[in-house]
Amino acid sequence: MNRYILLVLLSVVYLGVSAQEAEPTLLQRELQIEIGESAIIQYISGENNSPTISTTYNRRINKKWWYGVSAAYSHDSRNRVYTGTLYKENTYKAIDILRSNNDVFSIIPAIKFSYYNGESLQMYSGLQAGFSLVCGKNLYADGRTVSGSTMNFFLQLTAFGINYGKDFYIGAEAGLGFKGVLNFVAGYRF
Repeated sequence: MNRYILLVLLSVVYLGVSAQEAEPTLLQRELQIEIGESAIIQYISGENNSPTISTTYNRRINKKWWYGVSAAYSHDSRNRVYTGTLYKENTYKAIDILRSNNDVFSIIPAIKFSYYNGESLQMYSGLQAGFSLVCGKNLYADGRTVSGSTMNFFLQLTAFGINYGKDFYIGAEAGLGFKGVLNFVAGYRF
C-alpha cells in the first residue's frame, strides 16, 4: 500500500514539474548599426550634415538594463560660418570664415532601459553621453585655410526605441542629440 501511495505522489510531483513552462532565455549581448537622420537639425542650424553612422555594442545587466559603448562618425559643412572681429595685437581685425568642413568622431558609453521585452519585440529608452573629437578646416575670405581639432560634448537621448526580431532585428529610435532625431537600426543579439 505504501508503495502505491509513494508511486502516486511521485507521479503527481513529476507531472507538476514537467508541466511548468521554461522561462525564455534572454540573449546577453547585441551589436547594432545605426544611421541617424538629421534633416530637422540641418534646417534649424543651416548646416549640411551627412547622416551619422554608428555602431553600438551592448551587454545585458539584467532583464531590463543594458550597458555598452558606441562609436559614431559624422561630417558637416557650413557656408558663411562667422563674420566678425578678432582682437589681436592691440587692434581689431575683421575676419570672415566662408566655409567650414568638420569630421566628427566619437566613442562613448551607452546605457539602455528595456521596458518591454517580448520574444520578438523590444521597446526601450537610452542615453549616450561623452566627448567627440572634431577635426576641421576653415576657409577664410582672405584665402587662408586653417586646420585644427577640438573636443565637443556628445549627447544622444533616445526617448523611444523599438526593434523587431529575435536574433537579427531591425528597428527605429526617436530622440534628440548628435545622432539626429530619427535613427534606423539593424542588429544581432547573441
